[in-house]
Amino acid sequence: MSVWNTLRELVEGALAQGDSERESWLETECAGDPDLLAEARELIAASLEDEAFLAPAAPSLAHHPVLPEGSRIGPYRLTGVIATGGMGTVYLAERESPTRRVALKVMRAGLGSPASAARFKYEVEVLASLRHPNIAPMYETGVQETKDHRELPWFAMEYVEGSRSITEFARSEGLSRHQRIDLLCAVCEAVHHGHGRGVIHRDLKPDNLLVDEQGVVKVIDFGVARAVDAGPASGTMRTSHGEIVGTLAYMSPEQVSGKPGAIGIQSDVYSLGVVLFELITGQLPYDLAEKGLVSSARTIEEQPPLRAGQVEPSAGGDLETVLS
Repeated sequence: MSVWNTLRELVEGALAQGDSERESWLETECAGDPDLLAEARELIAASLEDEAFLAPAAPSLAHHPVLPEGSRIGPYRLTGVIATGGMGTVYLAERESPTRRVALKVMRAGLGSPASAARFKYEVEVLASLRHPNIAPMYETGVQETKDHRELPWFAMEYVEGSRSITEFARSEGLSRHQRIDLLCAVCEAVHHGHGRGVIHRDLKPDNLLVDEQGVVKVIDFGVARAVDAGPASGTMRTSHGEIVGTLAYMSPEQVSGKPGAIGIQSDVYSLGVVLFELITGQLPYDLAEKGLVSSARTIEEQPPLRAGQVEPSAGGDLETVLS
């Protein structure tokens, strides 16, 4: 199967089942796809023989614990955790001079993957090149050495004070349809700014579209961004064949396919359409709630999404045309 990352999740899910439940769980998830089932069985057998078989792709959190409050990274003191992901952890941190609270992203020590290290470096370069009122700016970057002589690359960026995701903000503030559309238009301008500088975000979703206390939306997390026209010589951000980068529910069909050459500006446009669909109708264009990863990917690739007018009749007409 070309979608290696999805297959990997399938195998890991099967391995998490008890021995007696594994086969039935696997058959359900593979949804009658004999080729997929056979491939998954092979990988499961290999994993059971060698526990390290799937290990290189994602270091466990146990080996890369979250740094305690009060730790120092460069000139910053960590005061809390904002989020933890596959590449590292984002902390709330403070600097004394100049006095500033920031979101400090720290790559995991010993992450070991050249691709992950390159992605982190690229994120720094991307953020440094983007200057737009609706993009959270980067302040500075550095590398911290640990006691066991490993390196912790980090960068500090704007902390969006009192932030809420764009969908949560719209819901809690009771925004009108026109106000919701205006909010997303600001996001579109920011993303267009990135596209104009050769950058595709690739993970546009509500959690990466934050609205501050003044109602200003900020696009954050360019950690999976890539160059628009990255050729063979610029392989820094080209995903390997079959690797999925992003968040499934907001991905375009070509992004779900895991084919790096198919991903372009249109992938971000598609994701923005999904966010707008959610802002207008209160739900996503695909119902993936009861589906596994494999069946979700297949649904996005093979089935047409709901039309806005099917969910919210007043969203028909021109708005539905834009969302289609």
